Amino acid sequence: MSQIRETDELSAWWRPGTPPGWVTSVIALASAITVAIAYAGAHRVIEFGRPHHEPSWWLRNGLALGLAIALAASWVWPWRLARSLRVALVLPIAHAVGVGAAWIAWRHLRLANDDAAAAAVLTRIMPLAW
Repeated sequence: MSQIRETDELSAWWRPGTPPGWVTSVIALASAITVAIAYAGAHRVIEFGRPHHEPSWWLRNGLALGLAIALAASWVWPWRLARSLRVALVLPIAHAVGVGAAWIAWRHLRLANDDAAAAAVLTRIMPLAW
């Protein structure tokens, strides 16, 4: 009679479908970079645009805070999938929502220069208005 034994002893420690450690590290890094870019991008746009009025705290930090809360919730919230797989599923949705929110904020931000196309090379290449 032969014994049944695990070929990989560590496989019993991981939940089925858990990606390797380096994949989890890349997903965590992507989450951190997403929040950092949202934070730095909002500050750079406001700094460059010189709006007529002082922008609110929410305009400067709201997008980054919202993304941080959404990604942190996807890391912490209990679910059937492994944590890194949850975040890998939520990350593209967070990116799409972040782009939409940034576009709305861009449209509502009144720049000192009324001609947005003259504000930067980027706006001439990619106009963000309808």
